[in-house]
Amino acid sequence: MNKKTLFILLVVLAVLAGVGRSILVRNSDAPVGTDAMGALFFETLPANEIAEIVIERPGDSVMLVRNQAGWIVENRFGYPADFSKITDLVRKMKQTKVGRKFAATEPISKRLSLMPPTHKESAETEKGTRIRMKDKNNAVVVDILLGKTRKREEKGIPDSQFVMAVGGQDIYLVDQIFSSFETAAPSWLKKSPVTVAKDDIQKISCTGPDGTLHYTFERPEKGKDFALVSPPTKRAIKQTALNQLAGALTGLEIEDVADPSSTPESLSKGISPRLDYTLFDGITYHVYPGLTCSPGIPCYLRLQVDFNSPTPGKAKSDDALTVKAGEMNGRLAPWFFVVPKRQHQAFFTTLGGMLEDENK
Repeated sequence: MNKKTLFILLVVLAVLAGVGRSILVRNSDAPVGTDAMGALFFETLPANEIAEIVIERPGDSVMLVRNQAGWIVENRFGYPADFSKITDLVRKMKQTKVGRKFAATEPISKRLSLMPPTHKESAETEKGTRIRMKDKNNAVVVDILLGKTRKREEKGIPDSQFVMAVGGQDIYLVDQIFSSFETAAPSWLKKSPVTVAKDDIQKISCTGPDGTLHYTFERPEKGKDFALVSPPTKRAIKQTALNQLAGALTGLEIEDVADPSSTPESLSKGISPRLDYTLFDGITYHVYPGLTCSPGIPCYLRLQVDFNSPTPGKAKSDDALTVKAGEMNGRLAPWFFVVPKRQHQAFFTTLGGMLEDENK
């Protein structure tokens, strides 16, 4: 046998071996390793060009869209999205590596929860989470299904997850877990609507719907304690209550937002009192806590902002602060925020709730 004939036979054997391996992979119910182990699963993902992300599970979904102002939650009335959470998702995808690859038969796909979330013939437990990403030209750059996670040990924590491309022929075991990225739209909202340092607050007051002043607390300078200015009382102020009131705006985090087209009265069940948090620079945050807040009824809150110079005609920065307050008011005023009950209760609307018992 000459060298040329031997070479041809070796090539034929190599091709037959490849075909045989392919048939074995596609007809085996057990995972079969491949040479792709360690490769980046999303190596060509154009992270900077992503303009839309849809995450869908059975019965729930979230749509994130990037516009000129930034990322918004499209199916939450266009409220700003948590940009850090979006970057975490994209960064995690860029770092994802393949552990194994094997053929995607229907029985295996169902067992690993990799059927599409809208597949009518599959049970809920057989369906996965779908992540679809598009660029600014509406071209799909990612379309994958996330399935079950895997543990190395029975009592250990998951360290990998099964994924596959929508319409693909193969299932991959990757080294990242994507289960923490929920599909509930509220979980993708920007949680902190305001950034206010507690030390910057100079005065806190509360006024009733009829214009009656309920209370006023002030302090002469930063670092000093708040003192009750009005109304006079012989009972002591609960320090814990005053601390809650002073920190309520600083630590404010929302749970959800309501439809901006709603009327304040329909959500608050009436006209709520107003709390004014005035900063030393003259910017004032107006807080309107809803009148209702109980199990089964959301705790609503509205925010408005304006500016009144503490030294009229003297501060050179008044114009800039006026513009700043106007921009913040334009961003906050249209929204009805849903907040946790404990935060809603920290905005005391009567002085009585902040006073020690008479016996004390």
